[in-house]
Amino acid sequence: MTDFDKINRCEHLQVTELFEPYENELTIAVCIGNVSDDEEYISISDKQLGPVRKVNFDSSQDEYIIFFDTYISYFVVNESFNRGMRGDYTGNKIRQYQNSNFIDFCKQQNIYFNLWDDKDINHFGIITENHIIHILTRSQPEVKHKE
Repeated sequence: MTDFDKINRCEHLQVTELFEPYENELTIAVCIGNVSDDEEYISISDKQLGPVRKVNFDSSQDEYIIFFDTYISYFVVNESFNRGMRGDYTGNKIRQYQNSNFIDFCKQQNIYFNLWDDKDINHFGIITENHIIHILTRSQPEVKHKE
C-alpha cells in the first residue's frame, strides 16, 4: 500500500504543520491517529457520555508529508464551521474533485483561467479532524512518510 493510500484510507487524520517552504510551494504534515483501547466516560454540560475511546496522535510514529510543488490557490477551514464542498470527488481523506464551487470561485477571481486551459487543474481536499484544506494546483501531490 502506498503512503497516499494509507492516508486516504485512515479513519483519523490531524494536521501537524502547514507551511510554504519556498514561493508557491505548499507542505502539509499530517499524522494518522489510533483509537485507544481504554474506554472512559466524559461529562459535557452535566451529561455523561460514554463509554468513549480517545484518538491518540503520535507524530513521531506515523507522520506523513503532503507536498505540492505549485499551487494556484488554497484555503483552510476550521472543521467546526465547514459547510461542505459541493462537487463530485473521489477519495476519502485526500479527495480529488472533478468539479466544485471552489473551482467556480477561482475561475471568477483568478487570472489563471484566462491564461491556461482549465483541464490541467486539480482540486484536492485534505480532510482532517480539525481542518479542511482545499488546494487548487496544476500538479499531483507528493506523499511520503516523514523520516
